Amino acid sequence: MNKIILVGHIGRDPELKKFDWGSVAEFSIATTEKWKSKDGEK
Repeated sequence: MNKIILVGHIGRDPELKKFDWGSVAEFSIATTEKWKSKDGEK
């Protein structure tokens, strides 16, 4: 099992997708985190 921690606001209800090998939950997340690339792009 993989584990990840995300911080933000859920954009919509999660959508559960089932496959032969397992299940995946798909959702959108919004955050106010700001970042810049090495080139200074936002």
